[in-house]
Amino acid sequence: MPRKFPLLIASIFIFAVLLASCAGNTPPAADKTNATNGTHRFDSLRSKIAAYIGAKHLDIGVAVMHLELGDTLSINGHEHYAMMSTCKFPQAITLLHLVDSGKIARNAKVHISPYDLIQLTFSTLKKDHPHAQFDLTIPGALDYSIGQSDNITSNVIFAMEGGPAAVEAYIRSLGVDEIGVGTDYRRMRNDSLYRNWISPVSAAALLYKFYTQKILTDTSRLMLWKAMVEAPNGKDRLPGLLPAGTVIGHKTGTSGRDTTNVCTAFNDIGIMHLPDGGMVAVAVFVAKSPLTDDMNARSIAEIGKMVWDYYVAK
Repeated sequence: MPRKFPLLIASIFIFAVLLASCAGNTPPAADKTNATNGTHRFDSLRSKIAAYIGAKHLDIGVAVMHLELGDTLSINGHEHYAMMSTCKFPQAITLLHLVDSGKIARNAKVHISPYDLIQLTFSTLKKDHPHAQFDLTIPGALDYSIGQSDNITSNVIFAMEGGPAAVEAYIRSLGVDEIGVGTDYRRMRNDSLYRNWISPVSAAALLYKFYTQKILTDTSRLMLWKAMVEAPNGKDRLPGLLPAGTVIGHKTGTSGRDTTNVCTAFNDIGIMHLPDGGMVAVAVFVAKSPLTDDMNARSIAEIGKMVWDYYVAK
């Protein structure tokens, strides 16, 4: 079915904003991710988020990076958190790098076989196409893997890339060191959730590199950014308390619960556009939480709103 005209206008707007934001962008002058002592001007926000986390009595890792100013902060920033489906963000970057380098054709088809469809894993694609094999375009595959967190699509993408280890190797080659990608979703079990892990600091750094540095072509960057902005999942997480109409591209990740009803991982990472045109990367990882999913989502939304309020009030 042809895309509606408003969606085309929205995509053009996103592309224009993205190109404008990338023009002239340089990395922060210094890595201030650990600048959490003394009188750093970011201390007020850090203190507020730290007090909030302390009152919750939860293991929450946070990293924040203003993409132009270079402001950075982290709380539990170098701890290892299970990525769950936030792993689909570095996976997508790796896929598009292979496209940009000519190792995968831009018009390549992502083939979904009957063998793929029998996987016992979370999949909206399986509901849409329960029986017959079929092909997806690369943008269509990202709509499933990023937008709908579809595990079957992600497993096929892993196979196209050379497996999880190839994703880890490429992301580490970008200088993002605190990451491990050791399994796909077909083989992931409750005792192997931490085989795919990342630190909040590395998650924010990867968001920064994706949005401001030329690790992807403009075409590929826009393709992934569009899937992140239009994702229907996680509206109650980072976007949950932001003003209506705020542009935010993000990727969620969620585990199941163990035998004691504890959620191993409840995550969201993304980039929010501020009213002044600035962009802020935010990564929030909630670990081992006994709270309900709604309460975990609220915690992420409230941290996102603290970041928003800090910059809007400046």
